Amino acid sequence: MNFVIKNKLIILLIISFVISLSSCRIVRIGGKRSPKTVYEEYYVGEGVMQYFVKPIYFKSKDYKFTLDYTFRDTIATTYATCNYSLFSEKPIKTIDSTIILVDNNKRIKIKSNKKLFIDKKKDYQIRYSGGITKNELKTFFGGTTFEINIYENKSKIVLKPTKGTYKSIKIFKEQVMDIME
Repeated sequence: MNFVIKNKLIILLIISFVISLSSCRIVRIGGKRSPKTVYEEYYVGEGVMQYFVKPIYFKSKDYKFTLDYTFRDTIATTYATCNYSLFSEKPIKTIDSTIILVDNNKRIKIKSNKKLFIDKKKDYQIRYSGGITKNELKTFFGGTTFEINIYENKSKIVLKPTKGTYKSIKIFKEQVMDIME
């Protein structure tokens, strides 16, 4: 009798464990994706939304470049974090500066650059993190033409947006930037 009770208890525990595992899911509390997954927004607290703008793409003949933004929509927030990667067939050890040119005459310099890593998979990837002001972020998303200028080792790399980048910028501008204060 004791043996039967132990077996039933073990089976019950196994079933409970399997049910527990199958019901576990990753949940993004308070987050939602935009219709075209251009950005994600998160409720942080009373009156505070955090936005993650998914990577937007730029390219040249020899390079690819991705840029993403994270920022909070509050009166106190004046800064947006910019993470970006430069991909190339040959290694780039450091980036001296990164300038975003908007509408041919507005220069946005990414400040406080910190190298995150250098990696080699298909291409070499160098990843940096820096920031721009909230006003510069509004200038970027309010623009109609864009160019990324990377300065490294006394040379300049010029990157132009892909067609998808224009679409992503337009969606984010219309759905978020146009309603922000």
